[in-house]
Amino acid sequence: MNLKGVAVKYGRCWKESAAMLGHPRLLVPFSMLALLQAGMLLCLVFFMKAPLSFFMVDMVRLVGGEAALHYPVHYLRLPFMYHIMVLPAAVFGFVLYGWAVFMIADYFDGTLLSARQYVGAIVWNAPSFLIIGMLFASLGVSAPYLLSLLAQHIDDSTLRFAVRMGAWFAGFGAQAALVYSILF
Repeated sequence: MNLKGVAVKYGRCWKESAAMLGHPRLLVPFSMLALLQAGMLLCLVFFMKAPLSFFMVDMVRLVGGEAALHYPVHYLRLPFMYHIMVLPAAVFGFVLYGWAVFMIADYFDGTLLSARQYVGAIVWNAPSFLIIGMLFASLGVSAPYLLSLLAQHIDDSTLRFAVRMGAWFAGFGAQAALVYSILF
């Protein structure tokens, strides 16, 4: 394939994607996921406030250490503490991604359904989405993270690097295997 053919196909993809923006309801699942993630980030930032402090203080202390409970260090460690919110994001994210996949597939088939029909399809398929989301979170995120934590205790730098890279590739492989399984 020549460069011109690639550029034409690339342009066609952008054109079709821009046409999809003419249907704002296709953005609803992504907007809901953005709100969920923003809410989780706010929980991490305001962990010391009354309703959240009951459970978030212990989580921040566990993941970020005692120093993460204090002002300047908390914001420095915030990017590294976000993984404590991976499980809810993965589980609910799979439900929302499934909803988006249904909607986009129907868009290309020319049969956009009503919101009630999509909600019915999501409720009907929610158990499988939740199971896949939990598998994704455990195999694709938690297991590599735990292997990476294990690698910190290995003295040999080459072996430590190999374990970390193996953990990353195992996570990527598990995620790739599970991402499109919602279609089946």
